[in-house]
Amino acid sequence: MLNIAKFLFAVLIFSIPFNGIKPLVPAGEFSGDGFFLASIPFNIIITLCIITAKKVPLGTLRPMARFMAIVALIFFITSVWNIASILNNSTSLRSGIGKFFVSYGSYLYYSYTFLLIAALAGFMGLERFLRFSAVAFLVSGTFMAIVAAIEVVSWYDPSVQQGLTAFRGLFAEIPRRPIFRLSGVSFEPSFFSFAMLTAIPWVVFHHVRYRSLFALIIAVLLMFFCVVSGARTAYVGLAGLLAMGFLARIRRSGAPFFTAATVPIAMVMGLIIPLVAYTMLDSFQNISNVSRTYLASRAVVVGLEHPFGVGFGQTSFHILKKASSLLRLSWELEAWYLGDRAGELPPVFSWYGRTIAEIGVISYILLAILGYKFMFGFTKKGMKTRLKSLEGELFRMSICYIGIFLAGAFSSDSYKFLPFWFSFLTCSLFLARYRLDVPSKIQSSRSQMSFA
Repeated sequence: MLNIAKFLFAVLIFSIPFNGIKPLVPAGEFSGDGFFLASIPFNIIITLCIITAKKVPLGTLRPMARFMAIVALIFFITSVWNIASILNNSTSLRSGIGKFFVSYGSYLYYSYTFLLIAALAGFMGLERFLRFSAVAFLVSGTFMAIVAAIEVVSWYDPSVQQGLTAFRGLFAEIPRRPIFRLSGVSFEPSFFSFAMLTAIPWVVFHHVRYRSLFALIIAVLLMFFCVVSGARTAYVGLAGLLAMGFLARIRRSGAPFFTAATVPIAMVMGLIIPLVAYTMLDSFQNISNVSRTYLASRAVVVGLEHPFGVGFGQTSFHILKKASSLLRLSWELEAWYLGDRAGELPPVFSWYGRTIAEIGVISYILLAILGYKFMFGFTKKGMKTRLKSLEGELFRMSICYIGIFLAGAFSSDSYKFLPFWFSFLTCSLFLARYRLDVPSKIQSSRSQMSFA
């Protein structure tokens, strides 16, 4: 059964870039998400492995489960506090309580999925799991690089564009994509960028750990295609990855402070930037930028007006109450507030804006403090590892995922943003490995020094 689970995990990784596919199951907004669909059989098989196992590998689960539980508890408490408001929230198409159950259910489902992935690491053994995952991501990354290269060529060759559209027609609900923006096998460029950013740390890990020149080439190609993708998510995510990857290599006494400080700094800047950008909106700006700035800034205002938040999944209901004359600057905004999309809930386009609105200023500050404390302790542990050791490489990959998430959170509010979950996973695996190996190595080194 474990071999079946490994195969399904490889399929799960390969499915990441597939978004906007033809619905296979009636799962609402998740029905066209390849990762969600592939996670169903994987979760079933791993759950059966756990049920039938004589010993469950809890070591790889505990760190991640603890942090996920804290976040879930904050969401739940703030939602219970706002239950009266949630019950009153509604549009012509959605209800507040329905949106809460969908949002909270999806958070719990993704939490469970990644806890099961951590369990698979425990069953396989960490080193075997890391090697297997790196190979699977290398295959997925190679596929994305090939598709991206073909798409770039299709911008200038109509016959290649027709062939690519026909290929997408095999699985995509809407196979035609606009040119000069990389969509790959995803519904839009931002989703394809998510997938490439998710693969890069693993592909780099494969290059460094196993001396693979091919993996290095694929990693460089994925970074290049992020740059030419035309998606702002790709730009900020890649910048976050490179910046945090650099910090992870520093082995000086001040490193834990500076690395940990990125969490509260990002959480503060995630509030300030939309508010400042809102004051600069005019008719000369890109329509998409206007929509994103307006919605993200209004979410921040909602959070500042509600010290205890408005409840999980409720931000968009309150954003729709904040209409202004600036709506005329974007036809997208007019459609959500006044036009043919009235009744739909607009995205927030900012995890920071969404989070402060849903949990409130007090819990937001608490989350920033917890994030800083975790990162400080995590970086101190990471500094005790050698750069080229397995622990050191796993630490660097974890920090890179945190960087992708902190940067990507400026332009995405969805908990389907996989670097968020992979940062949980890789941090948990590092901590499990650290507790087993690093203290004993340090003790062994001290004993040898004493003997000498």
